[in-house]
Amino acid sequence: MNQPPLQPPLQLGTVLQNRYRVDRVLGQGGFGRTYLAEDLGRFNELCALKELIPAQADNYTLEKSQQLFQREAAILYQIQHPQVPQFRATFEEDRRLFLVQDYVAGKTYRTLLDEYQANGQTFSEAEVFHLLKQLLPVLAHIHARGIIHRDISPDNIILRESDAKPVLIDFGVVKELATRFQSSNSTPAQATTVGKLGYAPSEQIQTGRAYPSSDLYALAVTVVVLLTGREPQELFDDLTLVWHWQRWATVMPGFAQILNRMLSYKPNDRYQNVAEVAKALQAIEPQIAQSPAALATPTPSLNQSPVIYSQALNLVPGSSSDVTGSLRANVTVNYTFVAERGQQLSAALAQEGVLLTVLGPDKQAIADASQVTSYQGTLPSTGIYTVQLTPAPGVDESQYQLNLSLASAVTPTPTPTLPAASPASPTVEVPTAETETINFAEGQSRTQVSGRTSRQQIQRYLVNLEEGQQLSVIVTRGAVTLDVRDPDGNVLKGRNEFHWQGRVKRSGQYQIDVVPLANNEVEFGVNVGVYK
Repeated sequence: MNQPPLQPPLQLGTVLQNRYRVDRVLGQGGFGRTYLAEDLGRFNELCALKELIPAQADNYTLEKSQQLFQREAAILYQIQHPQVPQFRATFEEDRRLFLVQDYVAGKTYRTLLDEYQANGQTFSEAEVFHLLKQLLPVLAHIHARGIIHRDISPDNIILRESDAKPVLIDFGVVKELATRFQSSNSTPAQATTVGKLGYAPSEQIQTGRAYPSSDLYALAVTVVVLLTGREPQELFDDLTLVWHWQRWATVMPGFAQILNRMLSYKPNDRYQNVAEVAKALQAIEPQIAQSPAALATPTPSLNQSPVIYSQALNLVPGSSSDVTGSLRANVTVNYTFVAERGQQLSAALAQEGVLLTVLGPDKQAIADASQVTSYQGTLPSTGIYTVQLTPAPGVDESQYQLNLSLASAVTPTPTPTLPAASPASPTVEVPTAETETINFAEGQSRTQVSGRTSRQQIQRYLVNLEEGQQLSVIVTRGAVTLDVRDPDGNVLKGRNEFHWQGRVKRSGQYQIDVVPLANNEVEFGVNVGVYK
């Protein structure tokens, strides 16, 4: 019997469940689609929507899909690990099944490998060793709950922008479900298995069964691909069932032995769990740290484009922040943060081989803070600052530890002075305000406003609220701050805030001023919401 055609991708702007607004398609395969969406119930927070596409479109298959989907999603909901996107909800709409999870901003390791290879490089032994150490606790967490990822590869590991940690994405649950639906309507030879060819071990490809050691196998394949820059099909001999990756990479014998055991063809010959791998890695870690192979990365030629990574920090006055990493030739790392004029910044590197430069809001190096190993001084203006790390001349690669601290501005004690004979009246420049009233259309509770603001003419918005309503104001674009005031002009939250949320205590007209951080005119975007 002919089945009805599969439904096409959702139109951009579609709102599902009166909550999730589709922005764009992130990816699509035979098993499903992934959309980037805004969660209108969580202040337009970005999220990922995964749509399951069953092989059949009849009522029976849809009903079975719903049952299995709910059951498997309940298992995935148990995962509460900071390096796994949180699964939040499932729902069905218009005969489509969806799973909602956190969206992770960053680059996949596939993309990072492509960028390295464009510069004639691949991942170093130290980098993949560090990656293994960071991912093993994630696998331990999911394996302890009886969950196997089934689809580990460079495409399914993201280096998260916010903290430079690897995040494991795209669990095989959706693909596994689709496989079950297809298998119920197919012969065994037609049934589809979960896992990428070359990355998934033989037992997973041939029988569909997967174990903790199956994930360890795929993780080891990922590591040798990052080390060599070559695909599994180029490294694995189908006749002898042996991996020949070491001719393309330089690693310590002990580390190669660990990877080769993880890559064993027979499941029983591999490490059986994460703890065994972690113990083996711990034994060789001191040698890895001192290994010449860790510094054997070729120096990029002058005509190769630089690689720049950026990470935003939340520096709170009175506290310090430590960040660590590995810096290679032709790579620049930028750490950005917001600070006020007069605040005291302290920045210091613990190791040699790396230099720092402090850039002000104008993107120019501030005095005495260019290509140094430490800096301490008073910041000259309010705005977004950048601590830029670059390798010292002649250094191919270096580990670094950067300590940053911010102290409140020091208020000088006023010095008594004799009154002047004819004191001149000080000239105070009072900014003007371009005022706009926000009116919500019927049925709407939020809106996005945008424009330009400057110190001479700030942008002001007025919102009429009733007692008990909740106001939310979020800066979505631009180096600006918020000044929110009640009907009497009292500040609800001081300046230099990027997000204000709270329940108002009285009815009236509330004022929202959008103020630039720097002296120049800036473009901005602000999300304003009013809720019961």
